[in-house]
Amino acid sequence: MNDEPILNQFVTSAGRKIKLGLVSIFRLEQLRVAAEKNVPPIPSYTVEIAGGAKQTFQHAAPKMPTPIDEVNWMNYLNERPDSRIYDGNETTIQTHEQRVEWLDYLDKKNAAEADATHRQELLFYWKGISDEVPNDGWEQDQLEDDPSIVIPTDKRERKMHWVKTELLGSPQEQMGLFAAIMRLSGVADEEVEAAEASFQDQVRRTRGTAALKPESETGQLVA
Repeated sequence: MNDEPILNQFVTSAGRKIKLGLVSIFRLEQLRVAAEKNVPPIPSYTVEIAGGAKQTFQHAAPKMPTPIDEVNWMNYLNERPDSRIYDGNETTIQTHEQRVEWLDYLDKKNAAEADATHRQELLFYWKGISDEVPNDGWEQDQLEDDPSIVIPTDKRERKMHWVKTELLGSPQEQMGLFAAIMRLSGVADEEVEAAEASFQDQVRRTRGTAALKPESETGQLVA
């Protein structure tokens, strides 16, 4: 009996076999380039240098290796009274106006990145999975479990919803599915591994940040 994995097939933790298709590397590159154009420029500031000339620099934010660092940084940007003080060696964002500008930049940057991620997901689910959405009553089963569930009518969104909610068991399994599609499509192993590492870091940060909750209006944080 041959136990070698089948390249065009992904087996879920529940034993469900998903038939895979190819995703165009050129199309992925098109999405990446388009996404970069939608990311807003980093806010800048102007200083006067010797001779009265003026020079413009991009603002710099401090390094944030942990979720608690990110929470402290957002507290600082939102001018919470308990937030730590960042000096000019850590960030050039010092005034109220600069903080407001940076928060607006973050909102637009996050929205652009979320839209890019969603478009990439749709491409993976639509082109990277050969299985068709069945007409076996799965929608009715979901609505009976929770009438508030919104099942998309757009064919691409509907397929993504079906795979996520009926076939996959976790975000990690979704990343495993995407990695299998990437390898089948000819993406280099190092790029696949980099994507997996980035995804795992994103999950870690999301969970870590969600675990930090304000204790009161004083802004004390508890795990």
